Amino acid sequence: MENMNAKKQTVAWLLSDESFRAWLAGKASAEASSQWNDWLRQSPDHRLLRDEAKDLLGRVRFPALEAPNLDWQWEKLRRQLSTKTPTASIFASLVAAFADWQGRRRQWPRYALAMAAAVLMVVAAQYFHVFDRLKGAPEPIAFQTVSTQFGQRSTIDLPEGTRIILNANSILRFPDRAWENPELRFELEGEAYFEVSSRKEKPGHGFTVHTTDGAVRVTGTRFVVHERGPGTRVVVEEGEVEITVADTTAARPVPGAKVFLKPGNLLQFQKGDRHLSPQLVHVGPYITWWRDRLILEDTPFGQIVKRLEETYGIEVDVKDKVLLQQTLSGAIENRNLDVTTEALAKVLRVSVRRKGQVVIFGR
Repeated sequence: MENMNAKKQTVAWLLSDESFRAWLAGKASAEASSQWNDWLRQSPDHRLLRDEAKDLLGRVRFPALEAPNLDWQWEKLRRQLSTKTPTASIFASLVAAFADWQGRRRQWPRYALAMAAAVLMVVAAQYFHVFDRLKGAPEPIAFQTVSTQFGQRSTIDLPEGTRIILNANSILRFPDRAWENPELRFELEGEAYFEVSSRKEKPGHGFTVHTTDGAVRVTGTRFVVHERGPGTRVVVEEGEVEITVADTTAARPVPGAKVFLKPGNLLQFQKGDRHLSPQLVHVGPYITWWRDRLILEDTPFGQIVKRLEETYGIEVDVKDKVLLQQTLSGAIENRNLDVTTEALAKVLRVSVRRKGQVVIFGR
């Protein structure tokens, strides 16, 4: 599984790894699945690579027994790209460069080269055949993608007045100049705080946040959407939101169960859920993670530990497991990892130390 530590990770590189393809197909061993899941959590860029690989894998079927004749395939592609269009010239150069690279990598297993070649040819063919058909067609919608690393946050201020704070290790995708459209649509992986300007005065204007589990629709409110691992969590600070759960039973995606959340409501749900049960909670621990002081209200220390691990990409080792059940109330400093852990240790009256990527509470 050397690809996981490669300095230059590409979709072709990853797809040449048999364990990676098995993981994408849900057929990897428990050990391999654990390793690839760890790799996925290391960076938002890895999520983008995974999604692109899944898309290509769905359109390409790699031979299991006999590798194709690569020399013949390259010659065929060169002939297809022999026209003088800009796209053809670009990919002709790309093919030549890859062929040269291939020649210097003869010690590689032939099946790996076959897979890399197939991926490149699919991409080249896609652009080559689509280029002429798109002449004169409306310009496709461009998307903006904002991503954060562990320990980072990003603030997005839209011209129409909405503010979005993207938490660490998260990805937010939305159409370019989305605020000019009646319907604002966002796709989220990770966690984000939304302070949405009122859109009630504009009938037909909406604001929707989509995750793999469903959609959150609002007209003017403050709320947090958290999507990490199985399920999505929504907590409302002000206003009202409508949750629509994605339905897994239909042949194509259709809306499933719906529920409205009011201030102080928390809902945890997964795709396909039929019964939705909002809870009334203290919202402070869920909506103040982006501020200089984190508000705690009877918050279990174990919940705080999980947030630290999600935000900073670390491991927290609590020597006395009883501490995980202890609840904390009040406000603690929240400017960075060291400040926060020192504040927690002081409240818990235990020692804290950091050893690489592991934070240890207690002795």
